[in-house]
Amino acid sequence: MIKRLFASLLLVLVTVSAVIAQNPVVITGSVLADDGEPLPGATVAVSGTSNATATDIDGRFTLKVPAAKKDGKIHVSYIGMRPVEMAISMINGPVEIRLQDDDNRLEEVIVTGYATLSKERATGSFGTISSKKLESKLATNLADRLEGQMAGVVLNKDGSMSIRGRATLNAETDPLVVVDGYPTELKLSDLNPDNISNITVLKDAVAASIYGSRSANGVIIVSTRQGEEGKMKVSYRGSLKVLPKPDLDYLHMADASDYIDAEIELYNQNPGGTTIANRGTMSEVSTLIAKNKAGMISDAEYNAGIEVLRQNDFLADMKKYMFRTELTQTHNLGISGGSSVNRYNLAVNYTNTKGAFINTHSNRVIIDLNNEWKPFRFLTVGVGASISYSRSHAPNTGWQTYTNYGQYIKPYSRLMDANGNLTNLTPLSYASQQLYDGIAGSKDMYYNPIQDSYDSYNKTATFGARVNGFVRFNIMEGLYAEVGGNWNRSNSTYRAIFGSGSYVMRNAYNSSTSMSNPTNHYIPDGDAVNETRYTSEDWTLRTQISYSKSFGLHRVSALAGNEVRRISYDNNQYATRFGYNSTAGSFSPVNIKDLASGTYNSDMIGGSAGFYPEYGEYSLRDNRFVSWYFNGSYEFNNRYLVSGSVREDLTNFFGTDPKYRHKPLWSVGGTWKIANEDFFNAGYI
Repeated sequence: MIKRLFASLLLVLVTVSAVIAQNPVVITGSVLADDGEPLPGATVAVSGTSNATATDIDGRFTLKVPAAKKDGKIHVSYIGMRPVEMAISMINGPVEIRLQDDDNRLEEVIVTGYATLSKERATGSFGTISSKKLESKLATNLADRLEGQMAGVVLNKDGSMSIRGRATLNAETDPLVVVDGYPTELKLSDLNPDNISNITVLKDAVAASIYGSRSANGVIIVSTRQGEEGKMKVSYRGSLKVLPKPDLDYLHMADASDYIDAEIELYNQNPGGTTIANRGTMSEVSTLIAKNKAGMISDAEYNAGIEVLRQNDFLADMKKYMFRTELTQTHNLGISGGSSVNRYNLAVNYTNTKGAFINTHSNRVIIDLNNEWKPFRFLTVGVGASISYSRSHAPNTGWQTYTNYGQYIKPYSRLMDANGNLTNLTPLSYASQQLYDGIAGSKDMYYNPIQDSYDSYNKTATFGARVNGFVRFNIMEGLYAEVGGNWNRSNSTYRAIFGSGSYVMRNAYNSSTSMSNPTNHYIPDGDAVNETRYTSEDWTLRTQISYSKSFGLHRVSALAGNEVRRISYDNNQYATRFGYNSTAGSFSPVNIKDLASGTYNSDMIGGSAGFYPEYGEYSLRDNRFVSWYFNGSYEFNNRYLVSGSVREDLTNFFGTDPKYRHKPLWSVGGTWKIANEDFFNAGYI
């Protein structure tokens, strides 16, 4: 009897043990950031399987582990953080899992400006660059740091940027720049390159379906650095870039001797075209030919003069006296920190450049501030601001003009004599020089590019301000509502100053002398100034609701919103001011219309003033948009993903008739994660 009772009890225990062994293990716990902040939407999965769940708004999760996987591991991951694996057998009761930031994994994040998702869940063509990659290049602006970092993104010679080629010929050609989630009219050079956390480039139709027609040239989405919870951190990054003088021999220009031979050959083909009576500009070789032809110099003097010119090398002089070592120094100071309620980040960047060409220099300062508050668990408020100021200074005549050998400069021109003194070149013909010498009060007509680079120059000053902010509400688990926007304004002043001592103004003063009254000059003595003032302003207001949740093998994400945007430009180019006195701020009134149209030319000794004034013009552009958009995706079993975007812009681009103002754009994409298929992991492929 006792034996039968013991056998029955043993059978029951074995049966219970077998049942327990077949029951799944239920794991509960929470996923937190390293600072203790809950991580909603983190993925908790059984390693090697599609069995997964996502954390709720408080970072909590519940995961059922099949009995067959009790000896395995769970895998915990979150965008931008290092993943963690834990043995299931070591878990006893609720578990707390903390994840740490991983800058390297930021490259696996796609930031669309409206949402942030992992690369594996994104469709379309895109590229990402992390802050570490950007810091690996020594460049003073963000555009230069992007060069060569991403396929399909090209920095053009003029400093502009194109993504997968040019999308249009006559309209806007630059890509749309989105900063901290909101579109702007900024250039990449306007941003602090040392205060960037991530850059995402959208390259195809997906970009247009998200941002509208303005994104036809691609979208560059820039995320600036945000504050981190913890004690205040102070960082400094400085750099000094040194570039040697350029080697002008690589231009492969004709040397002085070959150029002289070409001029002599042209004269031989048309001897009557070069005479001592010619007016206007004339090269030194042509002047020697004309004087020799007129008997003013002997053949020996002519040959000796030509031989001296053959020995000259303008490019060598230019490299020696007009170029210098380029120096660029950059300083960036960063301050960040915060608590669970408030996080802040402040960055101050200063750049100073002494250009390679003489009288060329620039400097810039950028101040960025980001602040984020979370007074309640369901409410987040963010505010950001940026102020920038830059100045640049350069000669009106760039070095390319000299190396192209225009009417004033030839390969045999000299900048300095043997004693190190500036040479006085004479671009004017003998006849014109004699004419001006015979008029009382005429100015000397010597010319030297070095001196002229300091007498004729331009200055640009730009001030910009940007403010953005948002208020985000967590309505329920996975459901968020957000209201936000940005405002940008930039004022820039460009002034080209032609000093009274510059060659162009001395020539204009002499040439505009009245033949009927030599004491009258149609262009008065003094400086000339061309000035343009640029003003741009744009703002965006956005309301958006987003939802993201996992249901077993299903994962759904969607967002919808409305956007109102306005972009305006107000530019004013002033008419040229002659007789300008920078000390008194005064100038002499001149009839610009008659002067520019040539009305006075018949009475000018030179036939024309040789200076073409600006009439002045005013331009205004005011573009407005009202947009609605939707973006959604569905994922099954961490393998199959379908996503789509649709956007409609109501804009004044297309006239006054409302039926032409609508611009609907859409895209659909799909992804198959073959690496997650069982047959792939089993080694069949």
